[in-house]
Amino acid sequence: DLSANGRYALTGGNDYKAYLWDITTALIIHVFDHPHRVIKVLLDQRAKFLFTADGQNKAQIWDAQSGQEVSRLHFIERQLIFTAAKFSKGSKYLLTGSPSKRLALWDVSSGKVRHEWRVAARDGPAPQSAVVYAVDFVDSIPVSIASSGNYEKWAVEE
Repeated sequence: DLSANGRYALTGGNDYKAYLWDITTALIIHVFDHPHRVIKVLLDQRAKFLFTADGQNKAQIWDAQSGQEVSRLHFIERQLIFTAAKFSKGSKYLLTGSPSKRLALWDVSSGKVRHEWRVAARDGPAPQSAVVYAVDFVDSIPVSIASSGNYEKWAVEE
């Protein structure tokens, strides 16, 4: 992922690590270790927070400046794979999608789920599953696009 100002890059890979790079110097700023290959990385718009997730059970939010953990996402599943992620404006929340029709809104500071939804599957005889391909916030409202072809908006109760 690239920062909005184009100065930073966050990468992850098969070496079980995520790297935060300074693009202007081509130097690594921080290294984030995982027990499995890193499959999802995300920088927030201000390059203040980072999200890294491996292919098994470690998903964390980091402080980009210090490299210290802010929170670890708390989930019961033995394995949760993320296919989409987006920080809210101001980075109070992280919205994630998964291959199991799951959409979740996480509190950045605690790593706890604030809301969860299941995206709609395709109508008809097609498989009743859906991969969440993209997530975002439109006027602070969580939205998703899934492999079922559905674009959905989600209500967040206060």
